[in-house]
Amino acid sequence: MRTVHPFAVRAAVLMTCVASLGAANVSAADFGVFGEVGTLGLGAGLAAQVNDRFSARLSYSEISGDIDDYESEDLEFDADVKFGAGKLLLDWYPTPSSFRVTAGAMLNQTKFTGTADPTGGGYVINGTFYPSATIGRASGRVDFDRFAPYLGVGFGRALDTQGRFNVTVDVGAAFVGDPDVALTATCTSLVPTALCNQIQADIAAEQAEVEDDTDDLSLFPYANVAFTWRF
Repeated sequence: MRTVHPFAVRAAVLMTCVASLGAANVSAADFGVFGEVGTLGLGAGLAAQVNDRFSARLSYSEISGDIDDYESEDLEFDADVKFGAGKLLLDWYPTPSSFRVTAGAMLNQTKFTGTADPTGGGYVINGTFYPSATIGRASGRVDFDRFAPYLGVGFGRALDTQGRFNVTVDVGAAFVGDPDVALTATCTSLVPTALCNQIQADIAAEQAEVEDDTDDLSLFPYANVAFTWRF
């Protein structure tokens, strides 16, 4: 049986709600496109101003880069960092002004990957020094939940119904869950089994410490500015 991703289910439900809200005032609906820049990088998307009270936006944004000599506990990494997400957002305007409350979901693509480099002739893992000759490769990875609920506020309607161009601002947070940390180390062929088992035990202890240190990353701050154009 084919498994349906939870994000797809929630997205379908949200779009159904938007459609039902717009059904009562179809003639007021406007559509457009926008470019955006924010904490999740550069992106683009589609917007629909359903009526005076509701609008919906669908977009994707991303930014990536390299971090050299990033220290995590006793290990030093050369890391690749990627921030990105597909976003499905529903805006509610409680007053006739441009202030809005926004809720929705993100398909989170944020992750960190890196390779540990030996320093001082070896690796320090869980407080224990291991010469470079004992470890073939050490690496790490941090992932977050793919489905991330979002809640925030903003200013500016998704589309300006009087003109073609508009600017919007969003501030909020996405709940990305506790980070999933994976640290690995491979022993070289010359390492005795007992020593390799000790290395793996220290790697597991180091991983647990990193997980504790990254628990506060479960709530990701989001700020974004978009420039829209109405069809």
